[in-house]
Amino acid sequence: MKYQDCLSLMELLEIRDDRANADVGARAHLDQCARCRALLAELEDGGDAIQVELPTELPTLPARLQDIPQPETVSAGQVWLASAPAMPDWRYPVLVIGRPKQRPGTVLVAPVFPEIDQATDLDLLLPANILGYPTAVAVWNYGFVFEHQLDEYAGGVGPTELETVHALYRHIVAGGERPAAPVGLPLGGELDPRRVFRHELLERLRPAYEPVRTAEEAEGPELQTAGRAPTLSVVLGSALEQPDWDKQSLLERADIPAETLDMFLSDYLNLTYQHDIDALVKTLKVLELDLDQVHEPVMQSLLWHSRGGELRAGTGEYSVAARAESGASQEDVARDVYRGVGEVDESPEGRERAARAYWQALVERFEEE
Repeated sequence: MKYQDCLSLMELLEIRDDRANADVGARAHLDQCARCRALLAELEDGGDAIQVELPTELPTLPARLQDIPQPETVSAGQVWLASAPAMPDWRYPVLVIGRPKQRPGTVLVAPVFPEIDQATDLDLLLPANILGYPTAVAVWNYGFVFEHQLDEYAGGVGPTELETVHALYRHIVAGGERPAAPVGLPLGGELDPRRVFRHELLERLRPAYEPVRTAEEAEGPELQTAGRAPTLSVVLGSALEQPDWDKQSLLERADIPAETLDMFLSDYLNLTYQHDIDALVKTLKVLELDLDQVHEPVMQSLLWHSRGGELRAGTGEYSVAARAESGASQEDVARDVYRGVGEVDESPEGRERAARAYWQALVERFEEE
């Protein structure tokens, strides 16, 4: 019998107070469940000691989103409900991180979700007063939407929360020191159930991010032939379907973080900073995959599924231009933060050059092993 099938506290109280008239199904469960019988015994021993304490004040919510004043412009820190052409009846709560100059008409966002028990150390926990209930921002799952996809304004975070969002974003895209922030617990082993939620959240947001991705593909470099090659995730997935392999054995043999393998299996590669090349080389070596076998799949994943582009000359690996002058607006601060995160050229040409550089670095590292 599963724990999830057990009776609720209210059902146990009903049986305690009037067993004869209690629900037949609940009584039948009680006869077979030692756990529920033990809990009922505790309730009976406690007499009337069980009390429900009501809060002195209940959280206040806007009656309707339409009651919230709509901002004149989209800016960092705002929370919007975004739409997706493929899912016309669905809205995606997202927090605006910034507005990139290199992609006019687009907005950099991260999804907001209410399942705070699923949060990891890359999800920023938000207080209940922002949307009326506790939420978290999946900063790691950032992406781009068109501004016209932002349908309804739902609220916003304050300067402190926005600064923390930017700090966590910089940590994710460029590495470096992790900021002190209210986040969830780090992911555990391969069996951590939150991994399932992360995959679900990735898939949940794909329709929202698809319009910008599709537009970029239409303008993309002529690097591919007419027929698309399989992506890296397809190649790795096929290898893991073999009798001798599963994810856990691959993680142990390659000695790479489970989170990194999850990114490979989702076709997300570190196009700009190449921080994942060593882990990818280990993975390919352990699976005995040759460079010829993965060249086109890796390029497909880099060009069509990975975020980023070519680092501009003179910026180094990472620079921070987020120290705004006193009195600067949140939008100015956000612009500085975004400009400071890598200084990358995300044009189709810049992404093609970055993809070729990634592949060259992968080849060199592969041959060193």
